[in-house]
Amino acid sequence: MILNLIDATQNGARILPRTRAVRARRDGEFWLLEMQGDDGTTQVVRSRALVNAAGPWVQDVIQGVTGLNSAQSVRLVKGSHIVVPKFWNGPQAYLLQNTDRRVIFVNPYENDLALIGTTDIPYQGARRGRRDRRGRDRLSVAGAAPLFSHAAAAG
Repeated sequence: MILNLIDATQNGARILPRTRAVRARRDGEFWLLEMQGDDGTTQVVRSRALVNAAGPWVQDVIQGVTGLNSAQSVRLVKGSHIVVPKFWNGPQAYLLQNTDRRVIFVNPYENDLALIGTTDIPYQGARRGRRDRRGRDRLSVAGAAPLFSHAAAAG
């Protein structure tokens, strides 16, 4: 996500952390977006595009911020991803089967890192804020570790 923010900034975007969208409405070819910072100050900006990156709260933003209705619904899923130092030689990626029948992927990431993750599984619970995911991250690493133990020892 940080790389996306850096790229957006380099292409003219303004990044406003800890700022929430209050209202958005079309004004001709543009969007007028009223935003509120953590300190309570509000500002209105004009934009050609509006990206809804609210994750599981995407429907809340569509209805509550834009006042629009959507025929599309959001399917909530959960997965776990972690970035670790790369522990094998070569550009190849791996797709592994975990003991709980989920798939674990191990992909090269950037130059010397690896992205390890589980596939998404349907989620039926309440939409909550970020939770501590260290247990699931350990599950991904633990599922991949036995299959790479020889590579880690050699590399």
